[in-house]
Amino acid sequence: MITSSSRHLRGSYDVVVVGGGPAGLEAAVAAQAAGAAKILVVDREAEAGGILLQCIHSGFGLHRFGEALTGPEYAQRALMQTLEHDIDVVTDAYVLDIDEQRRVKLLTTTDGISLLDTRAVVLAMGARERTRAPRCAFQARVRRASSRLDWRSV
Repeated sequence: MITSSSRHLRGSYDVVVVGGGPAGLEAAVAAQAAGAAKILVVDREAEAGGILLQCIHSGFGLHRFGEALTGPEYAQRALMQTLEHDIDVVTDAYVLDIDEQRRVKLLTTTDGISLLDTRAVVLAMGARERTRAPRCAFQARVRRASSRLDWRSV
């Protein structure tokens, strides 16, 4: 099941995977293969899968699926495999906290905050793409900082 609403989720899970990219989806499938029955994948994006949409070149999936796929094709195939294993996926959601009793505080855009009990948590948040503006701002800060250094004192 894939949903953006916490109302459709169970109150407890064997494993909660934070991050719906390739690593998180594979971790969920591996947890099920290791014996976990109830698994939830939490993704902050509207669609799980995690491969950058700009990755249209082929080469993804050679090891896992035995064929060359583009980034979006790989993400879709990984998500479909996860759903075929009857693993719950919640999108547009954020994990705010994990306490000592392994309660996961989950924030969804539709239902607000809810608590889920779990036996284990896997952190697979991966990376986040930076758009052009933050990259340019970072480069400008580096240039300004390096221009203030007195290289004769080094």
